[in-house]
Amino acid sequence: MVDDFKQGVLSQRPRRWLRVFLKAPILLYRLHLGWLLGQRFLLLEHMGRKSGLTRRTVIEVVNHDPITKTWTVAAAFGGRTAHWFQNIQERPAVIVTVGIKRSSALARPLDEDQGDSIFRDYAKQNARAWALLYRLILGDRFDGSDAAFRRFAAQVPAVAFHTTK
Repeated sequence: MVDDFKQGVLSQRPRRWLRVFLKAPILLYRLHLGWLLGQRFLLLEHMGRKSGLTRRTVIEVVNHDPITKTWTVAAAFGGRTAHWFQNIQERPAVIVTVGIKRSSALARPLDEDQGDSIFRDYAKQNARAWALLYRLILGDRFDGSDAAFRRFAAQVPAVAFHTTK
């Protein structure tokens, strides 16, 4: 596990033990207990680009704008190579569930500048979680510099889900 931090454990596909752990929240949503995760996580239902089957993943919310009804997440696990990220680029119509509220949404990857801004806000509101996330993904300690935010935004795309409800 120490080596995972050095390499940036989440910059590649997570190891088997981590994948099992990360799939546990999907079970909570299936049992209608997603509300236990509050508004910090959302269940993303999307269509597989190759299989055409419905796929589900739970992702941490890095920003929520109730006025525009937009939920923003980071593609932390695998970045642009994450299956869900590739799937939503091909088929951006998705369903998101936050707590007990299920809504249709349109996915839109954000550019690096938008991601940088979102991540800065997240870091201000969740300093400890941000420091851990940064270290897990990039394998380095967060030093608070502008370069560090830019590096993160360049590697980890942010995605906005604009809901209809």
